[in-house]
This record gives sequence, C-alpha cells and structure tokens, in this order.
Amino acid sequence: MGTFFDNLKITAKSGADEVKKTIKITQLESDISQLEKQEANIYAQIGKMAVENDGAEKYGDLGTKLLDLQVNRAAKTAELAELKPEEQNSGSVAPSEDKDGFCQICGTKYTAGTKFCSSCGAKLS
Repeated sequence: MGTFFDNLKITAKSGADEVKKTIKITQLESDISQLEKQEANIYAQIGKMAVENDGAEKYGDLGTKLLDLQVNRAAKTAELAELKPEEQNSGSVAPSEDKDGFCQICGTKYTAGTKFCSSCGAKLS
C-alpha cells in the first residue's frame, strides 16, 4: 500500500511541475507579446514623426498609400460630421473629454471611454 501512495505522490509532483512549467511558458509568451506590441507602437510613433518631418513623398509607395489613406479618412470624417452634427452639440460628454488617445505607460492606442489599457493594464486618464 505504501508503494501505491509513493507512486501517487511522485506522479502528482511531476504533474504539478508540468503545470508550473506551462504557466511559466504562458507568462513568458504573454510578456514577449506585450513587449512586441510596445515595440511596434514605438516604431509607429517614430515613423509618424519621420513622415511629419520629412514628408510622406520621401517614402515612395508607402508614403503615397499613407497620403491616400489620410485623404480617404478626411472625406469619411467630413461625411460623418454632416450626418450627425446634432449629436456632436447635444452629447452629454464634452468633446475634449471624449477622445481617443495613447497609453502613457506603453503607448498603445485606445478608444474614447476606455478605462484601462488593453496591453499593459494601466489606468487611463
């Protein structure tokens, strides 16, 4: 009977060690993913600064695509403003309080009304 319990104890310890290893792997993968998101966001911010300083034309086809996207976004924004001007003036939240932004901790973009960063969990102001 003692051998049965000894074997059970060894098997349980081995299973617990595997669970700990799996948890550690998952945590490391999550940490790496968060770091990759932060890195990509910094690259995006650097790229935006470079385009603002140098002009989009310097970046060839990508610059042209960016300019086309900006024109398209501006047109759709104007169209949206025409469709709902009364909502902008009668909303219960002032426009300056209801804007998208970037997390001050990791730089991830968030949408208006978000309370916590989806990447790092920081409280957003």
